[in-house]
Amino acid sequence: MTEPEAIQDGARRLSRLLNRDGKTIHVRPGDKPTFLPETCFAIRYAKEGQAMIGVFDETLNRLFPSRKAKTTFTKALIKVGAIQNGHGHAGTVQERLPVVIRGETIDRPRFWPFDAGQFIALCARA
Repeated sequence: MTEPEAIQDGARRLSRLLNRDGKTIHVRPGDKPTFLPETCFAIRYAKEGQAMIGVFDETLNRLFPSRKAKTTFTKALIKVGAIQNGHGHAGTVQERLPVVIRGETIDRPRFWPFDAGQFIALCARA
C-alpha cells in the first residue's frame, strides 16, 4: 500500500470508529468536568471558534498495529493540515477541558488535535 493509500485507509477507519454512538463526546470548557465513558475514543470541542476533534493517543494505538504506521499517519495529517502540530508527548496537546475518565478527574486531557473540517474533507476523499 502506498503512503497516500495508507493515509486514506487510516482516515476512513478512524472516521468509522469515531462516528459510532458514544465514541466521541462533546466537551465544553468550564468548571464542571464532563464524564467520559470508558468506550469514548475522542472528544469534540471548539478552540477559537474552530471545530476540533481531540483523538486520544490510545485510540490511534489501537487503530494502527505498529508505531511506524501511526507515526506515518500522524505526520501525513500534520502535513495536510488535518492535525495541528502538538507540543507534548508524541505530538499531542493538553487543553483545559476538564473530564472524568475511569473515575479520575483530568483537568487537561492529552490528545491529538484534529481540525474537524480538514479531517472530514480528508475522509470524503477516501
